Amino acid sequence: MKKIQDEYKLPCVRVELKVSEGDSLYSARKISSPKEAVDVMKELLSRLDREYVVVVNLDATSRPINYNIVSIGGIASSLAPMNNIFKSAILSNASSIMLFHNHPSGDVTPSKEDFDVTEKIIRVGKLMDTPVLDHIIVGSGKQIYSFATENYGLFEKKVSYEAIDKILKNKETKDKVAEKPRRITHAKH
Repeated sequence: MKKIQDEYKLPCVRVELKVSEGDSLYSARKISSPKEAVDVMKELLSRLDREYVVVVNLDATSRPINYNIVSIGGIASSLAPMNNIFKSAILSNASSIMLFHNHPSGDVTPSKEDFDVTEKIIRVGKLMDTPVLDHIIVGSGKQIYSFATENYGLFEKKVSYEAIDKILKNKETKDKVAEKPRRITHAKH
């Protein structure tokens, strides 16, 4: 027969950070602009054939502590669960984060989902007192899209869906203009 005190027992658990060495990237300077952030992460993101979501954890002086691959998706999308984005930041004692993801297609135009995820991580970052400095999409070559640079208001207030619609309409217009018969070529990886 169980004792009554065992039925109401609430076990205490310890949470520990287990550091596992992976492939390292090095930077001896602060990441204070999208270009510098891309310089550090581009080698990793530019060679990937599927969409990766990566968080870079930064200390109080904006120096990178580490990076974490949050998720690996398909060729056109990837999941970005908030708990996974902030898990390594919490365990690394990060003061702020930068989120990156690649578009294997090479087109860095953000989707509505990219805007939604960005807005959500900014809100969660504010609640957790771990600011999101930027969300950067890396395409092919030197193409990048920085949400902080292109949509600074996104980091200060609620997202403007008119701005998102305008960007998406511009992309649709570009796509219609580009709808000419083309020779199909295989991308080199």
